[in-house]
Amino acid sequence: MKAALQLIAITLFLILSGCTERVGETDTGGVLLEVEFDDSTFRVGVNDTDLLALDQVTINSVISRPGGGSSSLMDVQLNTIELTYTRVDTGTRVPLPFVYNVVGTVPAGGQLSYTGLPVMTVEQLRGEPLADLLFQNGAVDSETGASIIKLNVQMRVFGQTLAGVDVSSVPRAQTFEFVPSLTTTF
Repeated sequence: MKAALQLIAITLFLILSGCTERVGETDTGGVLLEVEFDDSTFRVGVNDTDLLALDQVTINSVISRPGGGSSSLMDVQLNTIELTYTRVDTGTRVPLPFVYNVVGTVPAGGQLSYTGLPVMTVEQLRGEPLADLLFQNGAVDSETGASIIKLNVQMRVFGQTLAGVDVSSVPRAQTFEFVPSLTTTF
């Protein structure tokens, strides 16, 4: 009986010591996603455009357990991009979130780049609070009294590994300064 209990204790010890998952860590399909784009403050004329897009966005796949190997089942098929907005200035109103479908596969440990990826459409640019900066609306934020609105645009990408595990990136933020126009003075 004592030998059986020792065998069970040794077996449990071996099983538990082989577990490398940390508290709070979830199954990521073996990969993590990172969003990468230019790290400068962008200035946008609200009256000048109906679509705001980034020149280049790169999605990186990082093997979550280096040395653990990888396979094509860890490739991520992207399906959704989510953009949310927070104020950097003293205002509180923000544009509506922008969510859309995207197609592309990020190889395990590799990257995928997009050119001209939209971060705002006419719905965000002509809705609160940016609509206040339109010439016909006075070109001043009604909440702060300023002719500039500063927003952090936060991007997240979502997908699924070929093995069927849902994967998402952490939010990647970029500051944008919105003014009435870059080409016209008022």
